[in-house]
Amino acid sequence: MATKALAIIAGVGPGTGASIARRFAKAYSVVVLSRNPANFEPLVQEINTSGGQALGISMDVTDSTSVKSAFEKISQQYAGVPLAAAVYNAAGGFVRKPFLELTEEEFSQGLDNQGKGGFNFAKGALPLLLQAQGLQHPPTLIFTGATASLKGSANFAAFASGKFALRALAQSLAREFGPKGVHVSHVIIDGVIDIPRTKAWTFEHEDAKLDPDAIAESYWHLHTQPRTTFGFELDLRPYVEKCLLPLSSAATTLIPSTCFNSYSSLEEYFGYLHPWGSDHNGSARMVGNSTDHEYISVNSGTLTLVAKPVSGQPPTSGGIQIHYLSGTVHAKSTFTVQVGSGFNVQAEFQAPVARGTWPAFWLTGADSWPPEIDLAEWKGTGKISFNTFNTSSQVRALDVPYPSPNDFHTIWSEIRDEDGANVSVRFYLDGQLITTQYGRDYIGKPLWLIIDLQMEGSSGSPGPTTDTYYRIRNLSFEQI
Repeated sequence: MATKALAIIAGVGPGTGASIARRFAKAYSVVVLSRNPANFEPLVQEINTSGGQALGISMDVTDSTSVKSAFEKISQQYAGVPLAAAVYNAAGGFVRKPFLELTEEEFSQGLDNQGKGGFNFAKGALPLLLQAQGLQHPPTLIFTGATASLKGSANFAAFASGKFALRALAQSLAREFGPKGVHVSHVIIDGVIDIPRTKAWTFEHEDAKLDPDAIAESYWHLHTQPRTTFGFELDLRPYVEKCLLPLSSAATTLIPSTCFNSYSSLEEYFGYLHPWGSDHNGSARMVGNSTDHEYISVNSGTLTLVAKPVSGQPPTSGGIQIHYLSGTVHAKSTFTVQVGSGFNVQAEFQAPVARGTWPAFWLTGADSWPPEIDLAEWKGTGKISFNTFNTSSQVRALDVPYPSPNDFHTIWSEIRDEDGANVSVRFYLDGQLITTQYGRDYIGKPLWLIIDLQMEGSSGSPGPTTDTYYRIRNLSFEQI
């Protein structure tokens, strides 16, 4: 396909990965890898339309079969083209919570996305780097680290363990493959990177955020080092280091991860049913209060909502027939995005996906509609939906596969003031950015947070004839 050398970058988004790809595309053809094609498609188009050569391939770094398949595609597409540089910049595995609340699955995510992912990527890249001939600069393998590569801070056991493992892998590979002519290095990025989701963060000093383009230049500098002066590790940080925090980044916990530890904790932060009552847009009527926990219960830090088939109930005021009794809770407080602020919302879900089941985790306007942000919604298709409403007809909606619904999956949403009037919403699934959407004129409007197990309606009918369960744990809601 191309006659010039090749660079491969695993882990691209709107920040560092994209900047690295753009920098290396000035000299090489580039292949960008990400599990979600939405992360690389705009970048590939940008590079190709500006005169470069780029190819995007979907790849899951934690799956050796997926990685092997991606490298086979690269070898076929770029047969005879030497690999000049490979960069492992994959995200994922970021979990921040007290150790005693950390699950084995969460701990494994840190190791899988960093240590195991780096291992799989290196297994694919190193044979190609060893074969490379006729290059201007030594073939290079670079791993992206973080402060957690050197320091395991409180509540970062999973993430730090993964980053420690990645750094150890890089050290070992540098000693093994340096004498064979491959420059293996590790970059510690210590600080806030100036990317779209951090644009609104303010600092006491200017230039206090890391410039992703400048980071990319440092990666290029590593790549162009001669064999006489291979550098193993760069530690990149802004001149103010970490002694200054962004004025707006100090998080205030509005709902703690202990909110489902007991009924008293649940009732401190949540009310039963919808804010407006028992019925809403489906065939399930919500039932529950402080003494009736048949449909809304907590146990061992997990909230369980259950929908049970029923007959003989009167229809809703809108004429919808009731086929189930079910459970819903809503946060007692409303949440308002103010200028210069935002929210981080995280929880783990075990959600049903069968036809007729309609669980959701959403924010909706307390005084008007819209706004509405569906932080996670499942509509009986086997997929998960992420949606932002500007009007009833102007909706940003994305449905993506939802594998292993019997397992718990982590949903993380970053809601930020974008420009004083509108908000941006970054939706993550299991540590991977899925999509970014925008809500118009959301600033200053109070929002209800609702967790509900609705049935039928938008999820189709008939629904199940047996009980349906929806479980949520480790929910936290922070204001920044």
